[in-house]
Amino acid sequence: MKVPDWLFPIVNPVMIGLLHSPLHGLMSKSLMTIAYTGAKTGRKRTVPVRYMRDGNHVCCTTSPDTGWWPNFINPRPVQLRLAGSKVDGTATAIRDNPNRIGPILLEMWSRHPADAAYMGIKLDRGGRPTPDDVDRASATAVLIDIELSAC
Repeated sequence: MKVPDWLFPIVNPVMIGLLHSPLHGLMSKSLMTIAYTGAKTGRKRTVPVRYMRDGNHVCCTTSPDTGWWPNFINPRPVQLRLAGSKVDGTATAIRDNPNRIGPILLEMWSRHPADAAYMGIKLDRGGRPTPDDVDRASATAVLIDIELSAC
């Protein structure tokens, strides 16, 4: 189920609170928070996101329409709340690289099929997108690649 855009200002603070609490285990196997300082504003921000981890790298994807990802056009320090632990890292936004983004989207959607709706993708009865939909989403999605500091 896709959360309507107007609900995010209500849902996100609840998600952040839960992910930072002793109850994080209810959601922290696939959700984390990214805390960062805005590149232009200097304001501290925290965003809850779906993630996948591979060794010392964590990634998430977002729509180009969201306002937070441009902070990472150049690599920037972040603090994650990852499975209940504070972890430092460096985040970089990756765009215009469908060969890298496509397989990550497919893996995300196989684990969390409802997330495909956030990219405007409808999955077939087998839970798969069409190749054209993958190509379209891969061409527009933003990948946030986070290299973790020693943990």
